[in-house]
Amino acid sequence: SAMALNEVATTAMTNSHLSAAMATCVWGIIDWLREGKPKLLPLCIACVAGLVVVTPCCGLIQPREAIIVGTIAGTFCYGCIWFLNKINVDDALDVWGVHGAGGTIGTLLIGALADGPECLEPDAPRECVNPGSVAASMGQVLLQGKALLACIVWSFTVTYLILKVMMAVLPVKPDDRQFDNLDDELHGEPAYQYSFYSYEDLSKKAMGDEDLESVSTRLTNTSLSGKGSGKGSFAEQVSR
Repeated sequence: SAMALNEVATTAMTNSHLSAAMATCVWGIIDWLREGKPKLLPLCIACVAGLVVVTPCCGLIQPREAIIVGTIAGTFCYGCIWFLNKINVDDALDVWGVHGAGGTIGTLLIGALADGPECLEPDAPRECVNPGSVAASMGQVLLQGKALLACIVWSFTVTYLILKVMMAVLPVKPDDRQFDNLDDELHGEPAYQYSFYSYEDLSKKAMGDEDLESVSTRLTNTSLSGKGSGKGSFAEQVSR
């Protein structure tokens, strides 16, 4: 944090927006090329990835470099998540693929994309983002790498110990048989009103012998056509 409303703070804010936007665009293009269409949830993850990767260096790089950071975030984090899915690793909320891998590459990019050595001088040029702090060099990349290694070892060790303590008291991962009804199993209630009554299931008469109209009326107090309650049709309410 710049701890002030100054040029560093405004540049950091600008860089954060640019990186997030670029990562979303790049991720969406890759997803479109591979899957045939860009999907909303992956685009949200892409936006977070852009913010994660630029966070370590947002107050140390120029806005033009933030575009590069966003491009790297959109490709590198996408590849990490794809790799984990490929080897069937359960990475909840893509924490490792976005925050772990993204934070790592963002920290290293400080040494590659920060302003030049002239910004370390007492009479640094006005265009320097954060004069007197860091400069792009191989030495700075190595320094960032050492700090990263220390963070990785610390984070892994502490997380491992915390999980071991938790596992001694309660199960960390639910049984496989609970996953079909996980909210009800763990919390005694469904997270969403229509969790188990999708429109597709109803159209297949998954509720038994009742027809689609009667099931819709019983669950939502309205008919499929929207008559009776003024709340709109069943499909419209599900979409909300």
